[in-house]
Amino acid sequence: MPSPFQPYQYTAIPNPEKQPKGSKGILAAIIVLVVVACLGLFATGIAGCATIAAVLDSDSSTGTNAISSASSDDEESEGAGNANLRTVLGEGSSIDNFTKSELKELQEKYFANAKATGNNTPQGIYFVGSKGGIDAGTYWMGGSDTQLSYYFVLTKSGNTYKCKLNNNYYGHNLITVEDSEVLIVINGTEGFCDISKMTDKFSDPYTNGVFRVGTDIPAGTYRLKAGKDSSTYYAYYVMKDLSYGGDYITEQKQTSDAGTFATYTVTLHEGEYLELFNATATKGSQA
Repeated sequence: MPSPFQPYQYTAIPNPEKQPKGSKGILAAIIVLVVVACLGLFATGIAGCATIAAVLDSDSSTGTNAISSASSDDEESEGAGNANLRTVLGEGSSIDNFTKSELKELQEKYFANAKATGNNTPQGIYFVGSKGGIDAGTYWMGGSDTQLSYYFVLTKSGNTYKCKLNNNYYGHNLITVEDSEVLIVINGTEGFCDISKMTDKFSDPYTNGVFRVGTDIPAGTYRLKAGKDSSTYYAYYVMKDLSYGGDYITEQKQTSDAGTFATYTVTLHEGEYLELFNATATKGSQA
């Protein structure tokens, strides 16, 4: 296994937290079935879930870029998150929770020699609020415009840890973690840092990532354009916060058709967050 670890190209799977009410149970089952179906293809290095884009070919408020986001009352979804992490690492597909010793073994196996660009913290497995870990807070995670990066948040469940949130993304992303959680970042040499130490600046056109409106990207109306990866879909999400739960998304559109995506515009207000997934946004409502 190369070091620093480079993950499989694990293509997006719908996220129950970002679906209309009433669909979570059905989508949880879809997640488990897709994960199982993909395992044989992962063994050969193929992006085996590419066909899931067909499920997301819509301009309605369905679909998401996340692998899955497990809610506390959805056991199947939680198990899928655990399986997703093991699949990305090439560790099988068990839905069992993780022990602390297993997480430490995975850190040593895949991330012991990980390095990061500049002063960023390297990719890896971090216990929040513990000695040798990281502090609770909001973190900025780097990534690639053409290769998926991943993060996972695990929470304690008795003497084990279960995946409550996992996500894949292009560009960069933001996540808030709390004491006793575990943050796992898989993004090559980009690493991550406390949001207060993030020095990256962005300019129009904006491409791939999660942006703070009024800080990273100006408020206003933007026209959209499809990104570079034609093997997946194109999407944007407007979020009122980074809770990744409930009604935190206020607007979203996604499609696997580049021409359709180019007809979309989005209007942003200060205090919101914009995620561009395999997409570009340019200021102004007219092409």
